[in-house]
Amino acid sequence: MIANRIRRNTLIYQALIRFLHTLGIPIVATLRDSQNYVRAAEFGLGVHEMKTYVAQDDVEQWEPLIAWLARPPTGAPSTGTAPAGAGQPPGGADPPQTAEVSPPTAEAVA
Repeated sequence: MIANRIRRNTLIYQALIRFLHTLGIPIVATLRDSQNYVRAAEFGLGVHEMKTYVAQDDVEQWEPLIAWLARPPTGAPSTGTAPAGAGQPPGGADPPQTAEVSPPTAEAVA
């Protein structure tokens, strides 16, 4: 699960985290509700292409998702381990994940 346009300081976000945890659905990444996405779209850019001092917080939130996508599918030979905290929402205060999710295979995407 990727929680998109979240606001961490809201009750609904906490309810979402509890709900997903209860069902055993892992959260790969959380992306905050940021005007940087609106600005990036306005200029035909991605947040990774914006000036670092403007979009650093947003770019950092993509790191767990990028690391998850870079992992080999379950059962494939591994060339290393995922970075510490991969698959956990930034901040580390959320409940631990209870299920392992594999990145999509080329066949699943096609």
